[in-house]
Order: sequence, then C-alpha cells, then structure tokens
Amino acid sequence: SIRFDLTDSNMLTLPWTLQPGDAAISETPMLLEIELISAHYLPKPSKKMPSLNPYVEITVRRVEEDDQTVRSTWIEKNGFDPRWRETFSFEVRNLELSLVSFIVKDAVSNKALIGQTALPLSCIQPGHRTVPLRYANWVPNDSFLFCKFLWRDKAADPV
Repeated sequence: SIRFDLTDSNMLTLPWTLQPGDAAISETPMLLEIELISAHYLPKPSKKMPSLNPYVEITVRRVEEDDQTVRSTWIEKNGFDPRWRETFSFEVRNLELSLVSFIVKDAVSNKALIGQTALPLSCIQPGHRTVPLRYANWVPNDSFLFCKFLWRDKAADPV
C-alpha cells in the first residue's frame, strides 16, 4: 500500500513557484529557432471565400515569463501550398513546462481561423518536421505546416 505524508506544510502551500536553480528551470537559456517553411492543404474557413491569404502566428508560452508571439508575412491567394521560408528565435528557460502554438489565419477575411495546434517544447526534436493542424474545435484536419526546428545553447551563441 502507498502512503502519502501530507503533514509537510510546503506541499500544501499555494501557489507553487519555480525559481532559478530548480530542476525544471535551466540557468542557461536555450534558443529555439523555428524556420517556417510552408503549409499544405489548408482548409477554407468558409465556402464563400474564393481563396486564402494565410499567415501564421507562433507563440511560445513560458512559465513565469511573458509569452512571445511572432507573426509571419501573409501569402496572397495561396491556401493550398503557401511558402514562407521565415526564421524566428525564442528564448526558453523551462523546457518541460513550455508550449509552442501555431495558429494559421486568413489575413483578408477578418482574420478567420484556418488551423491551429500546440506542442510541448520538450517533445520537439531538431530537424525538419511536419506540424499537423486542427480545426478551431481541435478536430484534426489534413493540413500541416512544414518547419525546421533547431535548439541552441544561448551561452554558446555570440551576442
């Protein structure tokens, strides 16, 4: 049988906070570089739309730090296979508790949502990867982003 000792007041104190030096927070931040290469098979949010003008918002959500959001340029009238070839960098100190979200929207139709997904940063391996997208209700669709991920030690990078 398993027993838990809940008399330790530290276990019952809320809110829990992570401080530099805790196991989950790295003293030396990592840089995540995401090259947004292309998207494929983007669905139209409405049948009335003649074509898509997609752009991508990439957000890294971090514990106890501000989220960092970047936005790609928008590609005019190409929802089938838009190509960006844009690179974005994010500083990450807590790999285990951080997420990256990708939201694809249409630039012309009142920023209609085309697809989205969110991934834990701890699952992202370096290299070229497909990032499957989902509808607004998180139902999978056949569309995806094609990206290249690269992790760097920030301390090793020249300033």
